[in-house]
Amino acid sequence: MNRLARIFWDLQMEDPMGLEDFCAAARSGRYGAASPQEIAEFLGEVEQAILENIELKLAESPHLAPLRQEKIDETQAMIADLLRRYGAAGA
Repeated sequence: MNRLARIFWDLQMEDPMGLEDFCAAARSGRYGAASPQEIAEFLGEVEQAILENIELKLAESPHLAPLRQEKIDETQAMIADLLRRYGAAGA
């Protein structure tokens, strides 16, 4: 697991922080030096976790199936935007 991912998930248990706020804090050095590549890796891990959670929720609540693609698209758009601003593309 990426160092930033460990920090992010630990924070979610103690003092939840939005993904964009976390990326900005990581970029500013709040959690030590974080390269755009490390932030991009972190965002990839978070995207995977969110997509897995979508599938889990659908397995638990099949009536939500019509929302599946919409939620996947929203997640991928959000991550792509954060990658542009904080990942290697935003360096």
